[in-house]
Amino acid sequence: MLPPRHRGAAASKLPAMLRKHHNDVRLSGEELAKIACWIDLLVPYCGEFREDHAWSAKDLARYNRFLAKRRAMESTERANIGAWIEKRETVSTAR
Repeated sequence: MLPPRHRGAAASKLPAMLRKHHNDVRLSGEELAKIACWIDLLVPYCGEFREDHAWSAKDLARYNRFLAKRRAMESTERANIGAWIEKRETVSTAR
């Protein structure tokens, strides 16, 4: 078992450098959190999971199956979110 803060943004020097305004870079708390998330998701290692090239054919096929499923659900999710927003706007204008 690895101890907490062993890897990721907690162990990276980049967030600390940016908090000290390295090269006069000034970031908001939200921007720092996004960079920490980027590091924790291993994006510096590989831009997306398939770029690693360490996957077996079986693992890659499984990943692609779930990716296709996710893509298929995006239009449904977009429609649901749109309907929810429209309903909220209708309720707020009726008041």
